[in-house]
Amino acid sequence: MHLGSKIKEVYEAGNINLTDFAKRIGTVRQNVYRIFERDSVDVDMLQKISDVLDFDFFQYYGRAANQPSSTAASTDLLQKEINVLTEQLEEVKKELEYQFKIVSLRQEEMRLLESKLNTQKALSDAIINSLKERQQSFVKRIRELEQKAD
Repeated sequence: MHLGSKIKEVYEAGNINLTDFAKRIGTVRQNVYRIFERDSVDVDMLQKISDVLDFDFFQYYGRAANQPSSTAASTDLLQKEINVLTEQLEEVKKELEYQFKIVSLRQEEMRLLESKLNTQKALSDAIINSLKERQQSFVKRIRELEQKAD
């Protein structure tokens, strides 16, 4: 039995869009597609899916338990789920490292921009002060010339 395809089948028969479905089961759209591909699903997640779709997916596990070698099948299903979750965890770790690098680079960029802004402000202040001094010098010189002219 392929539980993911059963979930997909019930989902498609329902009246809920994928984004809402993902939100209601506490995940993102990409993970819903992954769930549709799985042979097994975490019990907590399966309960959420069952509640949202108003369908008892646990009934499929009941049938498997009555068959011979169900313990081996259950163990295999659990191991597959562990493997899938381990792979997802590694992907999330890589994504998190990538996001930390981006944040670090953005912080460095912000520090450099603040430094540039401070330098430009100091330069602007120096230019303004120089222009004020020149203006005062010109005004003084004009007054001197006006006094000589009188």
